[in-house]
Amino acid sequence: MNVFVVEDAVQVRKRLVEMVRTVPGVTVVGESGSVSGAIEGALNLDTDTLLLDLQLIDGTGFDVLKAVKPHRSNLHVIVLSNFSIPQWRRAALAAGADVVQFDEPCFNIYLDEVEAWGIEALEACMEGVSATR
Repeated sequence: MNVFVVEDAVQVRKRLVEMVRTVPGVTVVGESGSVSGAIEGALNLDTDTLLLDLQLIDGTGFDVLKAVKPHRSNLHVIVLSNFSIPQWRRAALAAGADVVQFDEPCFNIYLDEVEAWGIEALEACMEGVSATR
């Protein structure tokens, strides 16, 4: 599985990339903190899965989903966010996310928590399972 990591917080993105690289059979093909970079990576690289934050420097993960899913309907999308708003969960799933992973407390602060549920979400996508938390 080829994963493209989309997260605007640089330190969190670095940690996510490190975490993804520990999963056997998973390769990081790129990373970005912006909507434009995410769209480019999803459409132009050999990306199977987007690990996607909802809040980005130039827009939202919803903007990415809207631009990418019509062209790449088979792309797996794991949404990660510390904003556990029920409407956002429903909107992300409706926009084409396969896994929506909200976590409290904020994963920008407690990065060790990211590893546990991030790997779980990646494995769920590898198995073709849709899940929410």
